Amino acid sequence: MLRLSIKDIVLGKNIHIPSESDYRKSLLVGVCCIILAFICLVNGVLNVLVWDLNLTPYFMIGISGGTLGYMLNRFQKFELAKHTLLLISLFLIFIFMSNEGKYYGSQLYLFTVLVASISLFGYRRIGIWLSYAILAFICFSVSELTNFKVISVDAASESKEDKIYFINYLFTFVGLTVIIYFQVKLQYKSEEKLIKKDQQLKESEERFRMAVEGTNAGIWDWENINKDQQWWSPKLYELLGYKPEEIEANRVTFKNLLAQKEDYPKLVNDFKKHFRDKEPFSVEYKFKCKDGSYKWFHGSGQAKWSENKMPVRMVGSLVDITEKKIKEEEIQEKNSLLEKTNAELDRFVYSVSHDLRAPLNSIQGLINISDTTEDSQELKQLMSMMKNRVKKLYSFIDEIINFARNSRTEIIKEPVNLFAITSDAFDNAQFREQAVAIDFRILVDKELSINTDKGRISIVLNNLIDNAIKYHRHSQPGKFIALKAINDTNAVIIQIIDNGQGIPLQAQDKIFDMFYRASDTSKGSGLGLYIVKEMIERIGGEIFLQSEPGEGTTFSIKLPKV
Repeated sequence: MLRLSIKDIVLGKNIHIPSESDYRKSLLVGVCCIILAFICLVNGVLNVLVWDLNLTPYFMIGISGGTLGYMLNRFQKFELAKHTLLLISLFLIFIFMSNEGKYYGSQLYLFTVLVASISLFGYRRIGIWLSYAILAFICFSVSELTNFKVISVDAASESKEDKIYFINYLFTFVGLTVIIYFQVKLQYKSEEKLIKKDQQLKESEERFRMAVEGTNAGIWDWENINKDQQWWSPKLYELLGYKPEEIEANRVTFKNLLAQKEDYPKLVNDFKKHFRDKEPFSVEYKFKCKDGSYKWFHGSGQAKWSENKMPVRMVGSLVDITEKKIKEEEIQEKNSLLEKTNAELDRFVYSVSHDLRAPLNSIQGLINISDTTEDSQELKQLMSMMKNRVKKLYSFIDEIINFARNSRTEIIKEPVNLFAITSDAFDNAQFREQAVAIDFRILVDKELSINTDKGRISIVLNNLIDNAIKYHRHSQPGKFIALKAINDTNAVIIQIIDNGQGIPLQAQDKIFDMFYRASDTSKGSGLGLYIVKEMIERIGGEIFLQSEPGEGTTFSIKLPKV
């Protein structure tokens, strides 16, 4: 079944007008053209059959004008159709008003023309519809204030006048009603679209808000790049630990929040590169929060450029990646430690096998000699030499155990009284054979304590004191080993001082390396000082060496108080 809509009748089929406003206005033009032709047709028929006022030619102009406007509108000549409709309507109204009888209320159609011109051209094209309003006012003034007459109409009877008035009032009412209906319909459609868009906007904002909250991101909007007008979301302030009223959103604040001020020029260059090359903006920087803590943030954004390719606005986000950075640093530290461990393991296996084989070969050689002699004095001497080799093996094994424990044993920090642990280390050392005539001096406050790993610091002190004894100048008088503690602001510095042989200058840079021996006459395994350094670093400290060959050596250990 064939069904035709008003749109099909007025505009034709398969006509698409993107704008709802333009579509409604075009539809109104076509309907008004039909109304104009219909009014003229009805009046023409009545004029011939009933009123006999000799106006038929003018009604024919109206019918032709309405038909012309309708056809122009159908062929999408919308602007031309509007002007055709309004000009012919004004022409006919002026003709009918400019006669002795003024055609009984024809001036009422001026209101319809005025309302139609405003509706068809809209508020933005005020110059056009205002011109039609002025033209209508001129037509009204000429017909009312002058004796100018275009046509002469014979007087009609009173009953005919009433009917003509009624017809003109009726058509004026119909015309205004149609125009107002289209305006109301257009307003309704516009409001409906606005409500729909508002709902969509709210839904979009809700999705955006949930997405942002889900990513723990703070949003920033550089609204005007040239004037540094910025907006920061509440979440961004929250991530930094501030309230919105505590700091202003601008470049100066951004610069002051950077943990390292030297990062600011790099950040500026990153922005400039994005503005210039239009590449993705993605940076990572550390910021200082209100509570004094530091956080890593990943920043990303997108600029908007003007027609002349100048940046005018930029929107972006900051995401807290502190945990990610900590994990990355931990992984990097573990990788570095693993590389170091692997390298040290190779050296360790080689050196241990060498250092274990040497005393074992020596013992085996001494055993072989003892098998060839029966001299009790020589056998006693050989046994003493074997004991020394075994003692050296035990000492080496102890160092290996300490090395293994340091890398695997958990750090346990507890309050440690430095005077007490120093006294214990000196008590262990002063009865050794080489410690004879050495003056042990404790220069430590009896109340001084530090929060550290007691087992490791004890091994460190014993090792350094043993080295000081071992490499002292035993033939010289006035030998001493002193242990001194300096209470600094955030740390305690422990010094082991002696006036022994000292360490050659060429060996001082390598003295803490694994299995390093300063000379072939060195008595140690080369593990002692390496273990000392590793243990101190494991508990967060540092060790420094100051030595003068022939004058003595000072090892300084800097440990944090907590």
